[in-house]
Amino acid sequence: MTPSLASLLFGPLPHEGKTVLVTRPREQAVEMTTPLETLGCRVMIQPALEILPTTKPEELDDALRSIEKKQVDWTVFSSANGVRAAFGRLRALYSFKPAECGEFWRRSGASIAVVGDGTGRALAPYGLKPDVTPKRFDAEGLVEALDEVVKDYSSKRFLSFRASRGRKVLAEAMKERGAEWREVESYVSVDVTRPDPKVLDALQSGEIAAAVVTSSASASSLVQMFGDDVHNTLWVAISQLTADAMTRLGVSVAKVAKEATIESLVQAVFDTLAENAD
Repeated sequence: MTPSLASLLFGPLPHEGKTVLVTRPREQAVEMTTPLETLGCRVMIQPALEILPTTKPEELDDALRSIEKKQVDWTVFSSANGVRAAFGRLRALYSFKPAECGEFWRRSGASIAVVGDGTGRALAPYGLKPDVTPKRFDAEGLVEALDEVVKDYSSKRFLSFRASRGRKVLAEAMKERGAEWREVESYVSVDVTRPDPKVLDALQSGEIAAAVVTSSASASSLVQMFGDDVHNTLWVAISQLTADAMTRLGVSVAKVAKEATIESLVQAVFDTLAENAD
């Protein structure tokens, strides 16, 4: 449970001295490091994945121009990285300010569907909000949410901004429903192969009390990166899908976040530390 304000002000920090490993890209890690450090955790960061610009910028430019030409009914974002990459390219292509990106999207008439709240929040700097956010933050949940809104897929044109790799659940489901589906690579996700020596030493010594894993791709990267040392900590997964990926790779997961959000993941870390206190 989250400690009370009184306990934080007048008592010892509940997780003081506990080391937690965050495996998100550094620029995205702050969402986790701040609440963890507030309750006394020492946070180490070891990205599992590196996010790079698309290798197919011409295709991304063409996709953005198709939105301008009102040739798209629905735009789909599977991650906050996809939002940042697409809108970053839009700004470069048209020399737009953030607010102008929002106007561009509104003029096009294209609706926006996102896979979760975090992805939806990434739209805020552009003055945009998603039209569809699923109750369950995964591709299957997004399909269900779209089914509640879209009555005739055969007349709808979808454009998905996605990573260079990932599951094909959305694409397969939309094509089965008769939608015109187009995917464009908006960024590249690559495995980080060499861990920070300090992180590896901490993992090998058993110093890391808990570690987070936030995607199936991250799971695979972490197992390759750490080898047998991956078993030297308690892993907390952002979703059951991610937990299942770890299990398939032979790694036990101590806890799964109740919702696929950073807030819920942080709470799951706190619960794991409390349940495994010395």
